[in-house]
Amino acid sequence: MPEQFPDQNPQGPSTPSPSKEELAGAGLLHAKYSDLQKSPVVEHSVEQRRHKTERIPNEPALRIEAWLQDLERIHTSRGASPERQEAQPKVLERIKESYHRAYITGTDDKSVGRKLHHEAQIAQNQGHGLTEDIMRRVNHEVIEQTRQTIRQDQEQSLDRWVDYLTSDDATYPMWFKYYLFRNITKLAQFDKEAGEFPKRSKSTTAPFPDINREALAYMEDSLAKHYGLRQLDPNHPEAEIDPAMKALLDKDSNFASLYQRTIDYAAPKTAENLAVTDGEWVKFDQTDDPEQAKELAHSLHGYGTGWCTAGEGMAASQLSAGDFYVYYSKSEDGQYTVPRVAIRMDGGGIGEIRGIEADQNMEGPLLPIAEAKMNEVDPQGAEPYKKKSADMQKLTDIYIRHTASAELTNQDLRFLYELDGRIEGFGYERDPRIEQIVADRDNKADLSLVLGVAEAKISITEEEALSGGILYHHGGLDLHSLTSAEGLTLPTTIGGGLNLDRLTSAEGLTLPNSIGGDLDLHGLTSAEGLTLPTTIGGDLDLHGLTSAEGLTLPTTIGGDLWLNSLTSAKDLTLPTTIGGGLSLNSLTTAEGLTLPTTIGGDLWLESLTTAEGLTLPTTIGGDLWFISLESAEDL
Repeated sequence: MPEQFPDQNPQGPSTPSPSKEELAGAGLLHAKYSDLQKSPVVEHSVEQRRHKTERIPNEPALRIEAWLQDLERIHTSRGASPERQEAQPKVLERIKESYHRAYITGTDDKSVGRKLHHEAQIAQNQGHGLTEDIMRRVNHEVIEQTRQTIRQDQEQSLDRWVDYLTSDDATYPMWFKYYLFRNITKLAQFDKEAGEFPKRSKSTTAPFPDINREALAYMEDSLAKHYGLRQLDPNHPEAEIDPAMKALLDKDSNFASLYQRTIDYAAPKTAENLAVTDGEWVKFDQTDDPEQAKELAHSLHGYGTGWCTAGEGMAASQLSAGDFYVYYSKSEDGQYTVPRVAIRMDGGGIGEIRGIEADQNMEGPLLPIAEAKMNEVDPQGAEPYKKKSADMQKLTDIYIRHTASAELTNQDLRFLYELDGRIEGFGYERDPRIEQIVADRDNKADLSLVLGVAEAKISITEEEALSGGILYHHGGLDLHSLTSAEGLTLPTTIGGGLNLDRLTSAEGLTLPNSIGGDLDLHGLTSAEGLTLPTTIGGDLDLHGLTSAEGLTLPTTIGGDLWLNSLTSAKDLTLPTTIGGGLSLNSLTTAEGLTLPTTIGGDLWLESLTTAEGLTLPTTIGGDLWFISLESAEDL
């Protein structure tokens, strides 16, 4: 999204003609950033298109819009070929890495030293000794740990923006996405004492600003109306934009001021009684009527839901795709006006469910109400959400007992440490209560009790995990820097994922018996010497394998199985059940192929030209891709 995004050659459908609003948005960017249309990346995009005989006039708005369309294709896979959609997660990871190189700051020695000194001053104020004495205890290990923390915090906060802006939920126009990304990369996290978003510099160690989706929806709507990209209500033009926001826009205030104002505007205006669960569901029918979108958006104003639907533009986009249900509880004046739960439909199925807790997770007391509505509007589609509902009810119960200092049972701890499966919620991020509870507890003591393993055999850090003799590692291990398994001793069980994507040979590799998360071995081209875990809870990425000779797959794979490069099913024995999708994109024939009985996600067989000998699974939870099939005979 930035001007300096690395050169790409986006593959995708032919360029659609820009709408009037898209061109107006590109024109707005030109008015704000007059140098953009002559920047190297825009020049490159225009030249690439002209090379393909596409006519791009020299008008700034048209040049910028052409580039914005390319950005859209690079960052998302919407409307792209199945092959591009499959590859997009890996592409997005490379994009994130390029952004990390471009925007991460404050990891030099001088900046790290300043951060440590600031933390020492805070420690002094809390009675932990003099700043000078604390600084004298700082060694190389502390410096490097601090440097790594600075980098990780910034990377994670930046990745959240990339994930959101490239998700299907963020249906903003591309000009607005670019405007957001260009500006948030120049700001640090909100400083509560100063009451502002500080500007970033090369020495900034703070993360990037947090995402407030409701505030962003207000901002996009206000910008579009103020600059004439979206029509004002002719009967009430003065009520269309928050007066304080209009004053800032009239002064052409900077992004930080606009974002701060919209966050304030999105904050709850009254202390509503959220202990009240009595309420009613209101259905907003699927429509392209802007008045209905306005009614939905305005019903959410001022309650701090965090839902992007509070912006009229986003509400219109979502209503055009399906019905929208909102559960309103009773306000202090006895009216059902306080939004608590949203169910967005996508066509005839459930698109997403959101609550008003942190990261749009659901409030515990409202889970049964939401589940009953899910079963009513889409019984089949509600199934994936039932586990989320059960998990959230269980987590809420544990959280209440934990805050009351009550004892947790072995079953509680197994659930909390996700030993039997990942805790799933309704929000964009993991429910923050999980980490909050875990951080308050003695993790090794808990795991030792539940697993019946000595604490010395349990690891929490990477250093402990690789020290040898570890039976269980809590969390994941990212060892993507390793190019050889020589001397590598891994724990018997890893609770999270394991990344060994740069290994090109399995020589000397002894993997854990069980991995709770993903296992990435996509650098391997041969299964020679490879013994995989019995159970993998997440994805198994072996997309570099060109032959199944010597390959014995796990009994259980909870996520996706990537075998993209196999050209033959010879020697391939697949599990009976795969929880996610199965990619066999390079198979041109089904000879020797026995598919699982159940596949929870997509099945990719896009190179098959004939269905001869093909027996499909009994159940496929996602899509079935047959883009090269020349005939339906034998299918």
